[in-house]
Amino acid sequence: MSMIINPYVYASAGAGTDPLFSYVRYLNHFDGPNGSTSFVDVAGHTLTGAGTARIDTSASVFGGAAGYFDGGYISAPSSADWDVFAASNRFTWEGWVRVPSTASWTYGLLSINQGTSGLPAGMHIQRSGSVYYLYVYRQGEANGYYCAFPFTAASFANYLKVVSTGSGAPLVSHNGSMLTITSFDYSGRTRATAGMGLVHGSMPNTSGMNVWALQGSLDEWRITAEARTDSFAIPSGPFPNS
Repeated sequence: MSMIINPYVYASAGAGTDPLFSYVRYLNHFDGPNGSTSFVDVAGHTLTGAGTARIDTSASVFGGAAGYFDGGYISAPSSADWDVFAASNRFTWEGWVRVPSTASWTYGLLSINQGTSGLPAGMHIQRSGSVYYLYVYRQGEANGYYCAFPFTAASFANYLKVVSTGSGAPLVSHNGSMLTITSFDYSGRTRATAGMGLVHGSMPNTSGMNVWALQGSLDEWRITAEARTDSFAIPSGPFPNS
């Protein structure tokens, strides 16, 4: 008798090794007991949950748990680790997202604002009618970028990856497929207070921390201060801890 094991449930968090681990600035497996409000960054930053951000075991990609957000967020304080996300730098953001099947929404996924500019790095997703969009911003850059993509609602079947190579527009993929991006003028938009650090699960602005707060779940997110261009394929297991 054969048995198929779903690696999205049974894989051990942090298994294997990562040749670029020394460049990892944030790694959150979102593991833990159901309802826990404690979050761990393997890279060592102190994470603070706000609102009702918590661990949820009802759906996940790996490890049997994910981060659930219904208006809350998690944050890490100001750090030199967040000072490397300008357009001229090499970096990678990646992880999985799940949101319910609702008509229209705008949800912040990530905001990083370490420098003196009011233009942070970050990303958010938006549904407008039947079309889903991903927006990407780099620290201090006058242009933002957006792309339509085939998002699957009410499912964790959405692995997003953004790579900045230090020149040109960022590379963006969804479930291993490269997306066509379009630039737009971002110079007049202020999304966050300068020097606030990292916010995960929201895209704050000067009106508040939970503006565009995520209504959904995140699992297995990693930020690397290097361009991971070797592969855009969907990872088969959780990101390594070393």
